[in-house]
Amino acid sequence: MRILSHYLVNAAAVVACGAMLAGCDKEESPQDNATKRDGNELVLIVSPESPPFTHIGENGEICGIDMELVRDAAKRMGRPLKVITADFTSLLPAVKAGKADIAASGITITDSRMRSVDFTDKYMNDGGSFLYRRGTTPPTLVTAERLRVATVDSSTHDFYLTNHGLDPVRYSTCDDTIKALVLGKVDTVYLDHSILSLFADNSNGAFEVSPLVTKEFIGIAVRKGMPELKAVLNEVIKERHEKERDRK
Repeated sequence: MRILSHYLVNAAAVVACGAMLAGCDKEESPQDNATKRDGNELVLIVSPESPPFTHIGENGEICGIDMELVRDAAKRMGRPLKVITADFTSLLPAVKAGKADIAASGITITDSRMRSVDFTDKYMNDGGSFLYRRGTTPPTLVTAERLRVATVDSSTHDFYLTNHGLDPVRYSTCDDTIKALVLGKVDTVYLDHSILSLFADNSNGAFEVSPLVTKEFIGIAVRKGMPELKAVLNEVIKERHEKERDRK
């Protein structure tokens, strides 16, 4: 049973939270089939438990903001899209190694990551926050030194905590971190504010989210040497931003 699935809002609620309309797609292949590909298809690799960016919807569909953006780009290029899944730590290495063309799951753009993959223009501002049980003291970087803090392994949040002297409990997916908090295995979760807010807003008041601790820019990772794909994705992102502004 997926802990996040009990609290996920539908696409309309995601838009109400300021996100772009989320699309869905079937998972076509597991990670170990990543190298079996048609020459014309685009291969997208995602971590499927990172709402509102990518998550499992009804009937095993992969939904989310990132899915909608990539699917639109693939249609414009007239190329079929193959979706594979993996832990977050495997996303960028798969693109760098040529096993996938695109990686997307709310990935933060950083200088170090841009040495191995290209990134589209940013499509969202996000940042790190703490998720904690209502009625407990809101965590800070200072008090977190005395707490069991869960985060996703090799994420920017992991690096941020480590650089501030913390030794977080690392999990493979966002779903696993929140499950650990629900079961009392950790005291707090430090992840993307948007992901944690979706969970808290639909937890019947059981959990709260701290204000932003950091500010980050989210983009879609593209394999180097694919300028046309990057350009089309940027075109899709620009048009979505313009539609969002028109709706306001």
